[in-house]
Amino acid sequence: GAGGTAPPRRAAMYGKRVAIIERGAEWDDAGVRQGAGYGGTCVNVGCVPKKLMFTAAAYLEGAEEAAGYGVEHAAPPSLNWPELVQRRNAYVERLNGIYERN
Repeated sequence: GAGGTAPPRRAAMYGKRVAIIERGAEWDDAGVRQGAGYGGTCVNVGCVPKKLMFTAAAYLEGAEEAAGYGVEHAAPPSLNWPELVQRRNAYVERLNGIYERN
């Protein structure tokens, strides 16, 4: 996980060689992710994706409540779920790449 990257970096600063073993993520026959992968649970299926989804919901709720503050918009706000999921997955994959390279 994310906590497993600091000690190897510190060891490398002192000239030590370190290997990190990560099981990686796998997908079952239904396409459901099994296991966390680079970055651990928080990055892949926990904190980070949850915060991205929560933030999107907060923006939507704020837009819906804006009329109470005199803000007018032509159409009610809506959420493009497939787009949100795609962007969330892309963000997590970017973090996976950072962990894999470092």
